[in-house]
Amino acid sequence: MSKRTTAARIAGVLASGIAVSFLAVAPAHAGTASVSRTVWLGKFPSVYNDPASVSRDIYLAANTYTWQVSATRDSTGSIHGYASRSIYLAAGTYHWVCTISVPVEYDYKNSCSLSSGNGATAYLNSVNYEVPASENYTINGYLIGQ
Repeated sequence: MSKRTTAARIAGVLASGIAVSFLAVAPAHAGTASVSRTVWLGKFPSVYNDPASVSRDIYLAANTYTWQVSATRDSTGSIHGYASRSIYLAAGTYHWVCTISVPVEYDYKNSCSLSSGNGATAYLNSVNYEVPASENYTINGYLIGQ
């Protein structure tokens, strides 16, 4: 399959659903909360591909959390584009979005944002990475209470 055909396939798959949202606010206490979405990623992505996102509105207890994002290759369980940071969050409702995008030719990047009701937004970004094969990958975001 040519790179152009692969890029067109990715564009079609990713464009079919940009975001998945949960309508109700899901409460989370200082345990673990997550978001995930499975998407088909091509080995040779193009910057013209639309990003694929998953989002969730969530109530969080005041706490320090370990915030993580990665993409998992479904067939092998290998992890790609892992990023993690510690973050203190005040109690409240947050809008959480995690995205796989193509910042430069042939590279993917995982990113997440957490937006509070007062307009403050925090970001978590992985380094750019390549995938070893064209197949399904699952973007995973986690907030783990410390």
